[in-house]
Amino acid sequence: MTLFAKLQFQHIKRADIRTKETNTMHDDTEATQAKILIVDDKAANLDLLREMLASLDHQIFFATSGAKALEIATSAQPDLVLLDVMMPEMDGFETCRRF
Repeated sequence: MTLFAKLQFQHIKRADIRTKETNTMHDDTEATQAKILIVDDKAANLDLLREMLASLDHQIFFATSGAKALEIATSAQPDLVLLDVMMPEMDGFETCRRF
């Protein structure tokens, strides 16, 4: 399996969002550390993704179940969720629906 990811996130302040009335957007963006939540019931997959994403210097959270993912997501408010579809108890589709 080959997986390559290049992630670059920018934080956009609410005041900088383009509005219909003015149709303008300020360029006051600033680079920020993204929050990534990885959800998988298999430890080997979590370890692999941890190794692959470690050098990107983002905050990475891990969950081994859908229920734990929802708990973490509530407090961490991740920018990106990598979610396994086939998990016991609550699968990835149900987890996604509950986000």
